Amino acid sequence: MNKKRNLDHYERGFNAAEKWEIVLQLIIFITALFVVMTLTRRLRLAIDRKTQSYVTDVALQNAYRIEEKLQVLQQNLELVKAHVKDELPSHQPIFLQEAAALLGFDSLVIHANDSETGVIVRENQQIDVTVALDEQRQLTGSISQ
Repeated sequence: MNKKRNLDHYERGFNAAEKWEIVLQLIIFITALFVVMTLTRRLRLAIDRKTQSYVTDVALQNAYRIEEKLQVLQQNLELVKAHVKDELPSHQPIFLQEAAALLGFDSLVIHANDSETGVIVRENQQIDVTVALDEQRQLTGSISQ
């Protein structure tokens, strides 16, 4: 008998109060879903902005450190340049080896003035720093990274 009463209830449909209750629940559910989606989108945008800011800061710090390192290499090469002229030509190779080891260069070489001075980054991530010794010669320090 109880089953029959439940079936009768469903066959009759919902009364007006039940219909309004269902509509209200649907409205609340849709509103909650909209709020969650909006908050999720805002959170995603905030995370993206924070990530972009962090990446920019790290990139700027790395660029500053690289620039600083290159300036130190050039300054060290200028120091070697100032002292290599004081060495006898026969002692220059030994002096350059010792200076390279002391200053962190893989090698220091004196060669003919055939290229621009400054910093050159090669394909194999080798960095060459070159300064002019005089009009005919250059001093190049190489370092691998």
